[in-house]
Amino acid sequence: MVSRAGYWHSLPRMAAAGFDLPVLDCAVNLPKEKIMQESANNNSKSQKLSAEIRKTWSKLTDEEIGFLAGKPDKFYEAVKTKYSINKDEAERTVKKLEAESSTSTSAPTDTLPKVANA
Repeated sequence: MVSRAGYWHSLPRMAAAGFDLPVLDCAVNLPKEKIMQESANNNSKSQKLSAEIRKTWSKLTDEEIGFLAGKPDKFYEAVKTKYSINKDEAERTVKKLEAESSTSTSAPTDTLPKVANA
């Protein structure tokens, strides 16, 4: 039996030998434009959330806000240290801010007032 690591390492040899390889459902199969669009959307959402967190907890540094993505315990520890807020309350606030930042969008162009041609 081939281990998982051995299987993945043998794929290039199998391809060279003419074997049909499994199609993986991952970013490799997505068009580049779609990947770029999703990346931009995710980046925009995270920037909005960071801005909302910065408004709510202005004493936090950018580094501490960045911990939310990779090391949330460090983020909540910083909130507790600087604001004396327990982790549960901070988590509820972050979830609320996430919901607000994901629903807040700019006004659609069709609702903007029309300007008469002069």
